[in-house]
Amino acid sequence: MSAKTETAAGFELFFSNEIKVVEPEQLVWDCVIAFLAWTLFQIVVFALPLKQYFPKDPNSKKAGGLFNYVDTCNRIVSIVHGWWCIGGSGYYLKKYGLSPCDTPVSQIEYYVTVVSTGYFAYDFFCMAYFGLLDFAMFLHHFAAVFGAGFGLYQNASMTFWMGVLMAGECSNTPMHGRVILRSMGLRHTKLYNLLENLYFRLYFVGRMGYAHVVMYDLLQCPSCNIIVKASTTILIFQSYYFMYQMMFIMRRNN
Repeated sequence: MSAKTETAAGFELFFSNEIKVVEPEQLVWDCVIAFLAWTLFQIVVFALPLKQYFPKDPNSKKAGGLFNYVDTCNRIVSIVHGWWCIGGSGYYLKKYGLSPCDTPVSQIEYYVTVVSTGYFAYDFFCMAYFGLLDFAMFLHHFAAVFGAGFGLYQNASMTFWMGVLMAGECSNTPMHGRVILRSMGLRHTKLYNLLENLYFRLYFVGRMGYAHVVMYDLLQCPSCNIIVKASTTILIFQSYYFMYQMMFIMRRNN
């Protein structure tokens, strides 16, 4: 078998719906590897020549006066994570659709979720280190890591988590893009307004629409443990809070 054929076969297995035997020890190591990979990627982003666009703010104590720069680098990593989740969960939902609730974890469910879980663990520590972590993000990342982790550990019903990833990350890029533009002093631009409007609409469709369909099926599933259900419920209710904040932004813009 040629190297090209082996690569194609590996790719097909990685994104297949075949059953994945989840070993707890291997799950932990895979999450650690994903965590380290995202950390390394953050280092690469920091090496990019971006600091010149974000001058130091002597009046800010956050991140040593470089809050906008550090925050932007972190958001770039988050955008890439969003692409991973949308690509992986989108491919899964289009090709396979949601599986019955007691279906064992598949290859694609496992790897997409493990990489995403590694990201949320990385982002939690990164935001805490640079002073960017607030209670809302603490709660969000805590629920995401434990919901995904225990879902994989129970080795069943991760099909719903793929739906959660799609609903939660579909608005990721415009959300972070608008904040990056604002940090660069481009708040009053057509591109900013476009990203903000796109963000609000995708957020509403994803979290106020599709997420509730997925959550209803998940809560009805007897094979899902209480931690997965509680984590998803926390994420949904947190979405209500963020939607409440958006209403004030929309009123201000109008």
